[in-house]
Amino acid sequence: MLALGIDLITWTYDPLEAPNARLNLHTLGGIVHEYKRNIYGENFGALGQGLPSDRFLVEWWLKSERVERCATSREPESIEPDSPMVNRCRGAGAARRIESVDLSLDAPAVRVEIPFDLQAVKQADLPLALDWRRKTRNIFETYFEWGYRALDLVRVGEGAEQQNFYVLKQAHLSE
Repeated sequence: MLALGIDLITWTYDPLEAPNARLNLHTLGGIVHEYKRNIYGENFGALGQGLPSDRFLVEWWLKSERVERCATSREPESIEPDSPMVNRCRGAGAARRIESVDLSLDAPAVRVEIPFDLQAVKQADLPLALDWRRKTRNIFETYFEWGYRALDLVRVGEGAEQQNFYVLKQAHLSE
């Protein structure tokens, strides 16, 4: 692509699908600062049944230092383990749920938890999956409006106790 003069490629993905988030942000070095609501309508595709088709718009800046770090197997960003959590969750596995949300945090970096396995949540409890969609939609739209960017998807723990969370940093600190 660089030989063709293309240095930016964009695409979308479901922000609650942790494997896609990990690939797009952690592995490839993409960044996200735009949330699109229900762009394909309700019940889009086999994996989207029952939920609005909300998407993140990924920017993959091919000439960026960030993408170069990822291409050479170095970590894309320093992980901020002590950054505040926007959403407090409880429970385990497919029953894990958002208990509270803080839309007033003002920190250089914040974390947002998403389900370990969205498809398992949908199979076990579709209203719970919809609750994840609605609450995280509000979180991401709010923090993106305030100038944060999603830069990484971090995994913590193992098995039913594993958690996935986005690392969002203020734009002036992220590039």
